[in-house]
Amino acid sequence: MFCVQRPGQGHLKSLYLTIHFMNGAFEIVFCFLKDDDVAQDFISFCYSKQAVFDGKRAIRGGIPFVFPQFGQWAFGPQHGFARVARWHVEKMPERLPSGDVEAVFSLMDDEFTHSMWHFQFRLTYRLILREKELHFNIGVYNPSKELTFSCQLLLHTYFKVPDVRRCQITGMHGCMFIDKTREGAVYQETREVVTINEWTDRIYQNTMQEHIITNVVSGRKMRIQKYNFPDTGELCTIFYFGFGKINNTS
Repeated sequence: MFCVQRPGQGHLKSLYLTIHFMNGAFEIVFCFLKDDDVAQDFISFCYSKQAVFDGKRAIRGGIPFVFPQFGQWAFGPQHGFARVARWHVEKMPERLPSGDVEAVFSLMDDEFTHSMWHFQFRLTYRLILREKELHFNIGVYNPSKELTFSCQLLLHTYFKVPDVRRCQITGMHGCMFIDKTREGAVYQETREVVTINEWTDRIYQNTMQEHIITNVVSGRKMRIQKYNFPDTGELCTIFYFGFGKINNTS
C-alpha cells in the first residue's frame, strides 16, 4: 500500500493506492481518508461477490484490461489474454515530486500468448493517482519489422453506483450503437443524456472524448476522458448494466 499525505487541501487528508499481487495478477484499489479518518470511496470500482483472485481467471470487477480482442474470440478466452496473463511490474508505486503516485506495468509476448496469438508485442500500462483523478496511459508497441497486426483494446471498467436508475450519462448523443439485448440491432442515440431503466448492453461507436456520469458514490459526478491511438479513427464506449442486480454487486 502506498499513501500520499495531502495536508491543508480541503477536507481530504490522504490518498491511498493499494496494489495486491497474486500469481502475476494485480488488483488496484484507491480511496480517500477524511479528517475524521473514516475511509470514503469517493471514486469506487465494483467487484462481484463471485470474483476470484487466483491468477488464473479474470477478476470479475475493477478495471479488466481487454487485449487483443473484445468479446468472443476463436483463438483464446473471451476478451483476450491480457486479463489473465502474467504482467511485469516495471515500477512500483512511487511518489513523484508533484505529490502524485505513479506505477508502471508491462506485458510482452511469450509462450502463453503465442499459443493463441502469433505476434510480437509489448504493452505498457502507466497509472498516475492524483488528488481527484486517476490517469491510465497505455502504449502498444510492435517490435516486428515484418508483421503488422490489428487489435482491440479496452479498459472494461466496473463502476459502483448506489442506484443506476438515478445516473445520467453524457457524450452519446447522435452516436450509433449496437444493442446486444436486441440481437445486435443498430440504432442511433437521440438523447442528450442517457438514463438506465432496464437491462442494458450496448456498444456505442465513435463516441465523444468525454463522458460525465452523475449520481455515483456519495451523489458525486464522475468525468471520464479518453484519447484514441493516433493512427486509428474510432472511440467506442460500452455500457452493460445487469438491471436488478447491479445495486447489490460488491
